[in-house]
Amino acid sequence: MNGNDTHRGSNITGNCPPSRGIRNDESSEQCLRKQLLLLHQVGNELSLVGSFDELCRLAVVRGRQLLGYQRIGLWLRVKHSMVVTGSFGVDEQGQIRDEREKSLTVSADAPMGQVLNHQTSLSINMDCPLRNNMGAVVGHGTQVVAALWDGAEVVGYICMDNLLEPHRSLQENEGTILKLYASTVGHLINRKRAEEELQTAMDIANAANRAKSFFLANMSHEIRTPMNAITGFTDLVLRSGLTAEQRQYLEIVQARSKDLLVLINDILDLSKIEAERLELKPVQFNVAQTLNDIVGMFSLDAAKKGLLLRMAISREFPEVIYGDQQRLRQVLVNLVGNAIKFTEQGEIIIKVEHDVSCPGSDDYFLFHFRVQDSGIGIPADQQKVVFESFLRNNNLIPKYGGTGLGLAIAKRLVEMMGGNIWCESKVGKGSTFHFTVRFLRQPVVVKLQDNVVQAVTPAQRRQLHVLIVEDDDGSQFLAQLLLEELGHRITIATTGKEALRKLSENDFDFVLMDVHIPEMDGLETTRQIRNPASRVRNHAIPIIAMTASAMKIDEEACIQAGMNNYISKPMLPHELVAAIDKVIT
Repeated sequence: MNGNDTHRGSNITGNCPPSRGIRNDESSEQCLRKQLLLLHQVGNELSLVGSFDELCRLAVVRGRQLLGYQRIGLWLRVKHSMVVTGSFGVDEQGQIRDEREKSLTVSADAPMGQVLNHQTSLSINMDCPLRNNMGAVVGHGTQVVAALWDGAEVVGYICMDNLLEPHRSLQENEGTILKLYASTVGHLINRKRAEEELQTAMDIANAANRAKSFFLANMSHEIRTPMNAITGFTDLVLRSGLTAEQRQYLEIVQARSKDLLVLINDILDLSKIEAERLELKPVQFNVAQTLNDIVGMFSLDAAKKGLLLRMAISREFPEVIYGDQQRLRQVLVNLVGNAIKFTEQGEIIIKVEHDVSCPGSDDYFLFHFRVQDSGIGIPADQQKVVFESFLRNNNLIPKYGGTGLGLAIAKRLVEMMGGNIWCESKVGKGSTFHFTVRFLRQPVVVKLQDNVVQAVTPAQRRQLHVLIVEDDDGSQFLAQLLLEELGHRITIATTGKEALRKLSENDFDFVLMDVHIPEMDGLETTRQIRNPASRVRNHAIPIIAMTASAMKIDEEACIQAGMNNYISKPMLPHELVAAIDKVIT
């Protein structure tokens, strides 16, 4: 900002002449009243500035006009020291001077030192050397120093003198106005500093969050790529002829792989929630069917422990609702999984009811879910903290394991869905986890479609020519086996440039494109395919992204690049079938 800049339409150049203070023909009381009114207006103006430097700059300009001195400078104290740094000033020619590079150590015995030590709020030095802009002494005169007092400490001082009237001293009531002005500036400086420090801290925290998210996304990619091969080939081998012992070993590998994938997803979900990047995706669905699916999912685990797993739904329950089915399912899976883990005998009941007394029930359904078990229970002193991240009972880890993330994520998800979560428990008697969620009422206009994709045999599906673009040998071979099992014909490319060449030489039905490939990544390769000037035969060919990245921003980048669908690694057969069915009509 130069000397001709303006602030909110007001003149903040230093060229406005200083006032004559309150020295005029009016009575002292009238002058004081006018100066107080002007002080109030200046204080309001200063409080509206956008930055710390703007505040200091405007403070010297308005201070010169208000207080009637020819020259004025603002010095800021280095916290709890006798060192001050320059800020802005106005010289004898009315020019604003940037003195932020200056600093000096003030003697405790000097007038400025007495002000900094709060021995006095106003110091008047009657025979002080007066220097010009070049630093040369041009005479002696009166220098006035006022403390910038914020109510708790001195944050700096205003220093003023007058070369035209070198021996001018403060007149009646001018000291009062100067002290009030300096105090106003001191308060505003302290507040603006705090605001900018808070903003800096927030910027640092946001940068740290971005770095963490970037790290987790990269780690997710590095872990999911080998996991894709482990889980995929394990599933394929389990479908082949095995001895009972071999099957037992591979089922253990499969179970532990799924545990690792759950852990990876939990860490990513928590990171997204903390960064406020996790978004709900509402769809129309049937709650009863969702609960049935969850009971079916855990029925084998419950049966192995001799537990009864059942559900109970109130009669007034609506058939179809509109909400995030995936996140509701995630919460229930966590609670039911915990109930089975910590219950050795008895039963587990999933209950849900529709609360018709909910405020705003004309627009929303309020559902109350309960997951009740007869397990080991939770001590009273731990019931309020079980929803905190990474909180685990060390006595239970050897037997039950766990990371302490599931309930923390469930709490955040429930709150995002407009509800609350809590637990009731007695040690040795069992626990009941309650949560409420709000879902929008949605008129049923079409019959609810089953979300389960039924795999069909190759004979029922027409053969497709597929280009797989993947550089990782394991993921490449797995995708090839899965697609060949569906009866499709496969061509392999390992780089983006090779994919473009093959697409210019042959016709394909769709492309299965890994995002992280050498030479030209999957996003740029897709953009080249969509470019009408490129040599590929079919610029509108369906492209399915295949990546180990799992952040929403990655999915959005794929869609923006021109891809038609997105599938995350580890790649499950039914998910691959669903992705193909979505793009091939």
